[in-house]
Amino acid sequence: MERGELEDAVAAALDGHGGVAMVSGVAGIGKTTLLTAVTAAASEQGVRVLRGRCSLDAGTPALWPWRSVLRQGRRFGLDPRSLDAVEGPPPQARFLSFASTTNDLIRAARRQPLLILLDDLQWADEPSLRLLDHIAREATGTHLLVLGGTRDPSKVSAVVRGADIRWIPLAGWDVASVARFLRESVGPSDRSWPAYVHHLTGGNPLFTREVIHEAKRGWSFNEPPPPELTMPENVRALLHDRLASLSPDVRQVLGAASVLGEDFTLSFLGMVLDLSAGAVAGHVRDAVEAGIVMSTGPQAFRFEHALTRQAAYDACTDAQSAMWHGRAARAVLGSPARADAGRIAGHLVRAAVDALTATQAIDACGVAASRASGRGDHEDAIRWHGRALELAELAQLPVERQAMLLLGLAVSEFAVLRVDSALRHAEASMDLAEILGHADLAAQAALVIRGVGGAAVNQRVGVLCRRALALLPADDLALRGRVIAQQAMAIVETTDDIPDALARRAAAQLALEAAQLSSDADVTATADALHLQERLAAGPDSGSVRIRLGADLAALGRIRERPEAVIWARLWRIDGFLQTGAVAAADAEIAGLAGVADDLGWPLARWQLLRARAARAMLAGRFAEADALAQEGREVAERCGDSSMIGQYYAYRLDVQRKTGRFEPADVSMVAALAESDPRPILLAVAAEYLHAAGDVETAQTLLARLAPQVTELPANIQQPAIAAMAGELAAAFGDRATVQACYRVLEPFAQLYNASSNGYRGAYARPLGVMAMCLDDGPVADAYLTQARAMERSVGARAETALAQLAHAQLCASGHGRHDHDRARQLARAALRLATKLGMNPTRAAATDLLRRLDGLDSAGHSGLTARERQIATLVGDGLTNRQISTQLHVSERTVESHLRNLTLKLGYANRTQVATWVSRAELGDDPP
Repeated sequence: MERGELEDAVAAALDGHGGVAMVSGVAGIGKTTLLTAVTAAASEQGVRVLRGRCSLDAGTPALWPWRSVLRQGRRFGLDPRSLDAVEGPPPQARFLSFASTTNDLIRAARRQPLLILLDDLQWADEPSLRLLDHIAREATGTHLLVLGGTRDPSKVSAVVRGADIRWIPLAGWDVASVARFLRESVGPSDRSWPAYVHHLTGGNPLFTREVIHEAKRGWSFNEPPPPELTMPENVRALLHDRLASLSPDVRQVLGAASVLGEDFTLSFLGMVLDLSAGAVAGHVRDAVEAGIVMSTGPQAFRFEHALTRQAAYDACTDAQSAMWHGRAARAVLGSPARADAGRIAGHLVRAAVDALTATQAIDACGVAASRASGRGDHEDAIRWHGRALELAELAQLPVERQAMLLLGLAVSEFAVLRVDSALRHAEASMDLAEILGHADLAAQAALVIRGVGGAAVNQRVGVLCRRALALLPADDLALRGRVIAQQAMAIVETTDDIPDALARRAAAQLALEAAQLSSDADVTATADALHLQERLAAGPDSGSVRIRLGADLAALGRIRERPEAVIWARLWRIDGFLQTGAVAAADAEIAGLAGVADDLGWPLARWQLLRARAARAMLAGRFAEADALAQEGREVAERCGDSSMIGQYYAYRLDVQRKTGRFEPADVSMVAALAESDPRPILLAVAAEYLHAAGDVETAQTLLARLAPQVTELPANIQQPAIAAMAGELAAAFGDRATVQACYRVLEPFAQLYNASSNGYRGAYARPLGVMAMCLDDGPVADAYLTQARAMERSVGARAETALAQLAHAQLCASGHGRHDHDRARQLARAALRLATKLGMNPTRAAATDLLRRLDGLDSAGHSGLTARERQIATLVGDGLTNRQISTQLHVSERTVESHLRNLTLKLGYANRTQVATWVSRAELGDDPP
């Protein structure tokens, strides 16, 4: 809009209607950029452009910008000597020199339109402005145009009074414009960045660019913005210059106002300065006129943007800011806003200068942290715990108080899954607890980290538990039971061999007994024991066990020491229901988990919900949705810094690639390298399966060879049947009958269950059992298992796994093990092809297509398989089209359509098009023959 106004002024000058146009706005708002763009466009239209810039230098000669303009115009008759005063009284001499200069400029513009650009007019000397006034009065009706830029329009308008000047004020960018600039400069960013940057800069384009440039140096735009961002030096210098132009009294008032924040009232400001509201009002009005602050209501004001407030604050001395913060805290304590614990703590922290004031600040931080935790704002609680710890040395805080602060910080950090940081502070708290011999404090430090996977983390948790148990008295059964349960959980996550598994079960039993012996029926210990039992649940009944344990945990209600128990109660039941195929019940639990996540607002709850939804999307064959949910989960995990959570993202990503065939070369290399360095059976199985599907058969065989000897020694846990299923199918593909037999024996007890949980969906175990039975030449058993697998997948609506079961069954029917039942093989392969094509399962589609090609011409009745055209016509018949409509769509004659339809009904063994349509409909739904 502003550029359009300036271009209109240029067009008017070209038509002989020149004049003066002024662009105004604060430093960095874009005045120079706009003026430069307009003058460049004018130059391309044949307009001569001369430029002058005012200077702040005290030694700058009078009329300096005009002298620069006239020097540039020497080649077409202009001369800076026209500005030299002629003989006569000074006022008359100045008028005559101005008139001579103006005439020279108008005469030059008559030969060719002339544009004069004057920038930084806020620094112009008075003679330069008076000459501008003189030219403005004479430029109307000429081809002369003067464009100017100024931060201070009042200075220009105070001198250039009588001229008809077009004023064009520039405003900052709105949030949408900041967001657009962010996308253009850094790409995708966390959704909170645009509003954050706009809040800091007020939309000032220069400040916006510099703040973003500064953030690039040490912050990821995929994460939420930092609490504080270092002010870029050039922005600091610009704001310092603006403040320096004000009187010392106004600067002092602004410094005190900055202590109160970006918004302030005259009454509070007066309390901070120990003055009346009326005494500070005049100084605030001066700041308003300078554009530093703005009025937001009666007696209420706001800094123009956060950076201006920061610059005013930085200009205060340490003694001033400490004094003003102390007064502000007392003012808040005596006001209706007393409940604002964070505001009080913030002022007291900055007012702390000795042990007494530092202790007061620590007390206030404790209140602020407690209230923040109570409303679920754990990030704010972390901030206040951290501020308190920063003051511990100045306050000469007792060791026990320091330990409690560290513990509170660790608890708040774990609430937002900053696991590594929470562990460090829990360990630091444990160190101090041991110095004090404080058993309860040691136990609390050991219990901070709960329910987190990964061996490295749980090894450290186990050490914390051992240290706590060494301090806890033998008769404190409830607390010992909770720590023992925690220790047993840590052991579960860090060991996999059978002897340790037995020790883990003994620890679980001990923890449960301790909870039961507790005199006050400690529900926390019971919850911990239930959690351990869930981690130890294994075998074919593990799904039903998880459902029962989830119900038992939910029956305990809300547990103050274990607020996350409501998450686990839902999650265990989701896993149990998915494993047993009760999808409707799982959906209800996922909906309930969504409510829990909204209620708690925790990253942990959000992450668990995202992975449960991703598993449900995988079950339904919605691969793009599953991938997007997993990616969102990864973003949550990255903010939490938990590598085990990020691993879950890759598990989904790799499974989507395996099923769709859209492999990423970087992921293929990453999986191969990871499997080489990490010998865990589950990782070897996943990597071998993925690499085999990606075409790296040699590496897949190598990994299977490393995994095979471990199959019969796998610990009885949730991973055992999944590993056996993956290893068994791979071994069948490689003809490794010995490994197939070992895997078959492990997996056989799970035949009625699904390889499904919130970790993902891989289908009924009956399918890999059928594939393995086929490899072992047991056709009838393979046929029974694959028939069962198809029925199980269809019963839960698992379309992708239905296609895989159909393909496997088709391959059995086409083989010698399936007694060469080619009609059945063809029907199953077609159904698999139809589903795989719809879902984008390229490997399955390709395998089904290949099988159909091999089956062409091989059935006992002498009929060949459908041709491509016949399959196309069958599809259109299924869509309800008549022969005439089909002929029009395919650009063939109606007689040709009738011929193809007759052939395909013969091949399918059907009597009419209704049966063909029914067959297509069944294939569309993934239906298949019995």
